Amino acid sequence: MLKNSKLMCVHITRSSKGYFLVDVLLAFSCLLIITTFILPVIHHAMNHTETIRQAMIAEEHISRLVIRSIGSNVQNEKVIIDGFYFTWNTENLENKQVGCLSWIDRRNNEESMCLYVPIYKE
Repeated sequence: MLKNSKLMCVHITRSSKGYFLVDVLLAFSCLLIITTFILPVIHHAMNHTETIRQAMIAEEHISRLVIRSIGSNVQNEKVIIDGFYFTWNTENLENKQVGCLSWIDRRNNEESMCLYVPIYKE
């Protein structure tokens, strides 16, 4: 009876080693699958963050640019603000100065933001 119990213990030890290998491989494959789905989401979030940052920089500087260009017309002037490239256009109409900043985002979409400042004449 003791011989059978020793064999039983040896048999359990051998199968637990195989179970450990399968368990590690399964855990590794689960991590690989999860990583495969998460990486594109992180990449998209980073691109979206940069697009929002460009829009915030444009919004922050557009009023200063419009006020600075009152009385003049500027066409396709290249402006670099905080390392981003913008194209500046302005037009002087009867009673307002209109200015537009445009830029190309990471997805090659053209974005633009326009602002007008009323000009009061006496």
